[in-house]
Amino acid sequence: MWPSYHSLRFWIGLLLLALLPLPARAQAPQPLTHLQFDIVGIRLQVDPPVLTVPKNIATQINSALTVPDGSGPEVAQALAAFTQGALVQAELRGPAIAPVQLRVKPGQPFPLPPFALPGDYFLDQIRLVKDGEVVMDATPSAVPIKVISEVLVTSVTARPLSLAEIRDKGIVIDENNFQVMNFQLAFNIDGKPFTINMPVAQPTGEFLGFQPLPKKVMLEQLNAINQALAHTVELPPEFQRPGLNFSIAALPFFRCPEDDCGDEDAQTAALAHPRSRGSW
Repeated sequence: MWPSYHSLRFWIGLLLLALLPLPARAQAPQPLTHLQFDIVGIRLQVDPPVLTVPKNIATQINSALTVPDGSGPEVAQALAAFTQGALVQAELRGPAIAPVQLRVKPGQPFPLPPFALPGDYFLDQIRLVKDGEVVMDATPSAVPIKVISEVLVTSVTARPLSLAEIRDKGIVIDENNFQVMNFQLAFNIDGKPFTINMPVAQPTGEFLGFQPLPKKVMLEQLNAINQALAHTVELPPEFQRPGLNFSIAALPFFRCPEDDCGDEDAQTAALAHPRSRGSW
């Protein structure tokens, strides 16, 4: 039995509707706007991770909030909003001192007072706190601090270096204008003696008396020679301590005539006595 005309038209209509593409049947709503979210990791970095400092020397431990390299200005703005009202907190403890709570703004260093007693100290529980809640721990969250006795210079001896010894160091000088002295400094740290040899260039007496060059030019040449000599000095293992920032430099000076001591000469003399210089 054949289907009726009305029934056939109904089934053809359903088939055509099924074959129509989806947008023709129901138009999807268009988005009002597009948003892009960048997920950026933030770290609370502490430096140095280990610190060595002589007693009675004030120092500091740095803190900084870091983001990946290449982050745009939007990240900096978001970081500023994120740290608004926040503090970096830590606890300082060690021998003969009660635990002390330290608080600084993000990006500022923790100032550490001079420690009178050598020993092992700690700055720990380093964290970022906002509205009384811990937001993140620092990396690292604890810094060991080794306080040592003073760095003592027990003696200084000097001798002139031969031209061959100077050349062995890879330094070329005009021996008519400059001479090089080797200063041997004897140190003592925590009862352990050791020595450092420090070569120092000085103008010869004849060169000073004749003065064929302007003083400024002569000082520039002298500084260049001493900087090159300083690169030949290797610090001994006694100075290779974590977090100990020690530099040694020889600063020669010479006497200026009494009737010719201007500001430049006075400044030179202030920089000049051969000595050791440590910075922490």
